Amino acid sequence: MVSAGIRRGRTAESLDLRGDPDASHMKHRYRDGLRLGHQGMNTPSRHVRPVLLLLLAACSSASSRNLFGDDASANDSSGAVDHLDAGDAHRASSEREASPCDDTSVDLSVVDYFTGHPIAGVTSAIDGFSPGTSPFCLGPGVHPIRIQASGYAAYNGAIQLPGGATSRTVRLFPVTSSVAAWVALVNSDRQSNGAPAVQLDTGLMIAAWDHAVDMGVQGYFAHFDPHGFSPTTRSLLLGSMMAGWENIAAGAPSYEAAEAAFMSEKTNLPNQSPSDCAKNYGLAGHYCDIVATSHTSLGLAIASVPGSPWTTYYDQELGDLYGYFDTTVIRPEPLVTASASLTLVPATGETFVYEYAQTMPAPLPIAIATLNADPECSSMCPPGDAWYPMGNTPISYTGVKPYTPMLTASDITFVGLTTNVKTFFGDSALAGFWGGGTVMPDSYGAASKAYLVP
Repeated sequence: MVSAGIRRGRTAESLDLRGDPDASHMKHRYRDGLRLGHQGMNTPSRHVRPVLLLLLAACSSASSRNLFGDDASANDSSGAVDHLDAGDAHRASSEREASPCDDTSVDLSVVDYFTGHPIAGVTSAIDGFSPGTSPFCLGPGVHPIRIQASGYAAYNGAIQLPGGATSRTVRLFPVTSSVAAWVALVNSDRQSNGAPAVQLDTGLMIAAWDHAVDMGVQGYFAHFDPHGFSPTTRSLLLGSMMAGWENIAAGAPSYEAAEAAFMSEKTNLPNQSPSDCAKNYGLAGHYCDIVATSHTSLGLAIASVPGSPWTTYYDQELGDLYGYFDTTVIRPEPLVTASASLTLVPATGETFVYEYAQTMPAPLPIAIATLNADPECSSMCPPGDAWYPMGNTPISYTGVKPYTPMLTASDITFVGLTTNVKTFFGDSALAGFWGGGTVMPDSYGAASKAYLVP
C-alpha cells in the first residue's frame, strides 16, 4: 500500500499492488516510496495520478459468491456456456410435460436493476426447458432457472417448491458499452492463456458495483468495507452462491489500463505460465485470478465518483458455479426467529459429495483510516472481522437434504455444498445468512446509477 503522503498527496508516479488477503502470504516491500503487495510491479506514469490495485486471493478457502448465482454475457456474444442441461439428474424434467397447472403456479417478473422497469425480450429456462409465459407450473423440488435479456447480465438461480416464493421479481444488471468491451478483453486474456471464456453474471455484477461505488462514496480503498464485511460475506449477503475472486483498482485512466496492470504480473512468474500459479500465486495474484480455468462467471464495475480520492474505481469478480439454491427460502438478513428448510443441489454434470454448515461472528465496523492503512485486515481490523468461516459441521454424507439453520444475531450462518468437482470448502456453493443483522451492503440502489461509466 502506498504511504500516506504519496496516496493522499498524489505526488508519486506509481502503481500500487496489494496481494493475497491471507496475511501469511503477504510480502510487503518498499521501493521508490511505494509499498507493494505480492512482489507486485512498478509502472511509472509521469502524467497520470497514481493507480491503486488490490486483489482478493480466494485460495482454497476464501470465496465470494452471489446468492443469484448468475452467469452470462451482456448479449451472449462471448461464447456463453449454459449451465442448465436438460439431462441434469437433479431436475424433475418430466414435470415440464404436464400442461394443466396441477402442481404449483409460479409468477415471475424481470426488471432493470436501477429503474425497476420491466425488461422486454426476456428469455428463460427452467430445468433446461423454456417454461413459456409466466405464470408457469412447477412440481416439488429445486429447479434451476436461467434468465437472459439483451443488454443485461444473465441471472442463474433456483426455485424451491415447497418453500420458495411463488411470486418473485428478478433484477437484471444492465451492461454498459465499457463493461461489454472489458468482458471481451478479459476473455481475450483468458483465451491467450489457455482458459475458456467467462460470462457476465448479475449477482457478481451487483457485488462488484456496490463495492466500487462504496469505495468512492466513503473514500477508502480496501477489500473489507466500513461495515466490517469481507468480500466473501459481502457477496454472500448480497445473494451469491459462487466461489469467487476479487481484483480491484482505483485511479486507473481506463479499464484497459487496470486490466493491463493485472495481467502484467505474469512476468513475475518463474516460467511466465498459468501453470506457475499453483505454487507461486503470491507473485502474480491478479493475473492468476483472471486466467484460472475453473471460472465460469464474471462481474465487472467501473464507477466514477466525482470528488472522491481516486475518482474512478474498478472491481472485477470472477466466480465458479457449482450448485444452486433458492434465495427466497431464507432471506439473506432474516429474523432470528426465522425457520425454513433450505436445499442446495449440485450444478449440471456434478454429483453430491456432502453438505455442511459453518458460522462466523458478525463483523464489527472498521474505521476508514484503518481500512486505508490495512486493506487486507491483516493486523489492524477488529478481532471479529474475518475473511471467511473456519471449520464445518457436515449435514449429510450421502445425499442432498434440507437444512434448517439455527439463526442468531451474533453469528453469520453459512450452508455449503461440495461436489465431485470441487470437494473442499473454498470452491463449493455457499449460502450466507445473518440472523438479526441490521446492515446490508447493497445500500445505494437506483441513486448510484449516476456513477455508471457509459
